[in-house]
Amino acid sequence: MKGENVPKIKQTMQTALNSDLTVRPEFLGLQTLLSPFAAHSSAQRLTMFSSHSAQSLVIEGSEQPRCMTGYESIFGQYEFSKCRVTQDMVIRKVIPKFNPSAFKDTAINNIPSWTVIYTGEDGMVHCMDVNTYTLLHDGFGYLNKMLCLQEERLHPGNFIPKGTRLTTSPSHDGASWKMGTNANVIYLGEWSATEDACAISRSLAEKGTNLAILQTKLSIGVDDIPLNKYGDSTNYKCFPNIGEQVNPDGILIGLRPNNESTFVSDMLPSRLTEAELIHDELHRAPPGSTVIDVDVYINKPVMDKIKDRDDSIYKQFLDIQKAHEYYYNSVLDAYKELCTKDGENLPWSPEFNTLVVKCACLSSNKKFVSKYIKLFDARDPVEFITVVITYAYRRKITLGSKLSDRCGKF
Repeated sequence: MKGENVPKIKQTMQTALNSDLTVRPEFLGLQTLLSPFAAHSSAQRLTMFSSHSAQSLVIEGSEQPRCMTGYESIFGQYEFSKCRVTQDMVIRKVIPKFNPSAFKDTAINNIPSWTVIYTGEDGMVHCMDVNTYTLLHDGFGYLNKMLCLQEERLHPGNFIPKGTRLTTSPSHDGASWKMGTNANVIYLGEWSATEDACAISRSLAEKGTNLAILQTKLSIGVDDIPLNKYGDSTNYKCFPNIGEQVNPDGILIGLRPNNESTFVSDMLPSRLTEAELIHDELHRAPPGSTVIDVDVYINKPVMDKIKDRDDSIYKQFLDIQKAHEYYYNSVLDAYKELCTKDGENLPWSPEFNTLVVKCACLSSNKKFVSKYIKLFDARDPVEFITVVITYAYRRKITLGSKLSDRCGKF
């Protein structure tokens, strides 16, 4: 009896697949292929899911879905990453952004990036940055999984085959993509919920925690005095170093403008450790945020004036600038070793040429750099000191957060 029904069942299924009334996922976006019940959802809901998935955050509690469609492993092959090796390569130099020996209190895990200089199968010298974090728009971001450190790939002389990933996002686990987290859901009436609101457990809120990464970009003028918010009488410290956290008051860095009438009292060491909420220019971050990267730009004429002074106010900025100089000079030394006639005389790629020119322009050792520098992403030149502080903090689900399932509901 069962055997006689097999052709009828096949014919029924084929008719359903050919029907215009059937939801066809390929017409509603590729994300719909991740919905296990696409045939039972409306086209509008699936379109909403496709839109939601493009705006989804990388959460700390990413898991494999309990009910899978089989396309998770296919989606896992695609990723927004600048650290995928595009050709067979041999590593020639690995240059950290900061000299580890210059910051004894900064562990190697806190170094924000490495520049990998390599020769590809085309025989040219190339370069790529391996970053410990990915910064997206509006504070969205995540810490990368450093596959290159886990597998100890970042060593001169190592051969890296084409297609190798050096970093990946926390949502990728091998060939699979963990888009969200599993949750037990019950639909019932709740007097306190209005519109599309829903109540969630504390454990789900914790699993939905995501990392927010933000930047504070600050131009310091000649008359601005940075506050000593993170130091003491023997160590003037204006902001947290990499790996350190923001104070409970939430002040990341503060500047005190020069006021002639109160200059004497304002400049007392004891007064520079406390912020004046009305008078000072204060830049805040969520308390407990961790600084993950710092960039300092000082014009050469300015640096020549302050580096020889016995002035501890700018010591932290000068120390970071010296660490940058280590990076700039290391890149220039690699260029001399690999690309000049006195070196190996290898051809260099456009991206490596751009890196060398940038390091030559920002290096304070170059005598021809005498004018005000101008940052690539800024319209105004750096007249005195510009500092860019990148920090991260954990952002939990709260009022206003939006949840969505794979059928577009919630």
